[in-house]
Amino acid sequence: MKVVIYGAGGVGAFYGSALLKAGCDVRFIGRGKHLEAMQDSGLRIKRSWKPDNDEVVESIEAVGGLNELDGFIPDYVFVCVKYRDLEDVTEACKSLPESVCFVSLLNGVDAVETLAAAFGSPRVIAGSCVIISYVVEPGTILVQDSAYTILLGEWEGPSDSARVREICSLFTKAEVENIVMQDARSALWTKLISMGALGPISAVTRASVNEILSVPETRELLRQTMEEIKSVAKAVGVKVDVSVESTLKRLDK
Repeated sequence: MKVVIYGAGGVGAFYGSALLKAGCDVRFIGRGKHLEAMQDSGLRIKRSWKPDNDEVVESIEAVGGLNELDGFIPDYVFVCVKYRDLEDVTEACKSLPESVCFVSLLNGVDAVETLAAAFGSPRVIAGSCVIISYVVEPGTILVQDSAYTILLGEWEGPSDSARVREICSLFTKAEVENIVMQDARSALWTKLISMGALGPISAVTRASVNEILSVPETRELLRQTMEEIKSVAKAVGVKVDVSVESTLKRLDK
């Protein structure tokens, strides 16, 4: 399988390196000093639970854009950029042949809709990842938690398609936990309930998750914000089965 990882930051570099381990032909698209370091020395993956056992991936093919792929035509482009860059990435990817499909791994409940509108739903797979991973210095990412998971599913039609199963099998081969989303829209909104509430509240209060949960006033603010996000999901026709209370209890652990 030929893959382009568009956005070689903490998420893209980690999951792209996993696909490399599984035997895929992978190209990474990055920028700045991080890209230069990957081109010069490969990718170093640090894991917080294995502080003395860094993984170094030396055979990295990294470029600055699609125009530098030198004729490489991927089967899939994993879109791992920040949401603010999605419009530019979508426009750039219009130069690719219609045989290329896209896997969305960026936050934002309408990111998949943006890709589907540009390329058609049959060419788009919805994705979500549960991982804390970020660039700590050029060419080096740090994965903070050993419990990382990638969720994949078709945006239209039955989620458990042959191509989704094939991609999941590759992550299994690389020892990365993976789940087929039975309802991609519900899964993305379920993630937003926690992330969409925690992000702004932690930014405003400058408090950690544990601190927010331990103070009655901020915990209540978090609960109310989660309830509002769930109400918006319902208003746009997305059923979210998870309760806010169960989400809070999960965060308490």
